[in-house]
Amino acid sequence: MEWEEAHRPLIGRLAGVLLLIGLAATFVDPANTSSKVFTNLSTQQIVDWAAHNATGISVTGLVEGLQNSLVGVAVVTLTWLIRGRGVLVAVAYVSIAAFMAIGWVKAGVVWALADTAVQGGSDAGAVALFRLVHAMTFTDGFSFAIAVSCVSALMLLTRLFPAPIAWLGFATALVHFLSLPTQLLLTGSAGGITGPITVVFALAWLLATALTLLIKPVWEPRLKLAAASVDR
Repeated sequence: MEWEEAHRPLIGRLAGVLLLIGLAATFVDPANTSSKVFTNLSTQQIVDWAAHNATGISVTGLVEGLQNSLVGVAVVTLTWLIRGRGVLVAVAYVSIAAFMAIGWVKAGVVWALADTAVQGGSDAGAVALFRLVHAMTFTDGFSFAIAVSCVSALMLLTRLFPAPIAWLGFATALVHFLSLPTQLLLTGSAGGITGPITVVFALAWLLATALTLLIKPVWEPRLKLAAASVDR
């Protein structure tokens, strides 16, 4: 514990690096899986694409699982860095753990799609897994939103992180909470325009948090800074 306290800036910057690596992983998609699952492909096109891109599809599954894990570890580290306490911490940890688990479940589905196509499984099975990968894209939004809202609340309570990042976190969480119900009400489907909007907000909050951790990972409460100024 003493080592951790003595190296808070280092730990904070490591969390920032993890977030940046997680963000960079977004662009690692050798088989264009993320875009393919949102296109209207025929059964034969799905089977042919999966059979000829099994390795790339499998890599995408691994990257998505790792990405959620990196973000999860960074959020837990950030919570410790801002000295979070109480029920908000517990809720944040449970929610980010669910976010990580969903990432690996989706990875398993992606690997199953690749294996089914390579081994010459039924076309119906490959299509079902393809559709499941598409559906899994929308399943981690609520857990991510709960974690972000709890961390943002802790930022404001402890005053150990810039308030604008906290308010951006609340906006990000709100968009995630409302996007899926709104899309279902509008179209009856989970997919739609609200999906890209949530991605933009999530990337903005993660990037802002990562850069802040890299530039200045440790902050002091305003009241403490004010008291120090008076003493001088």
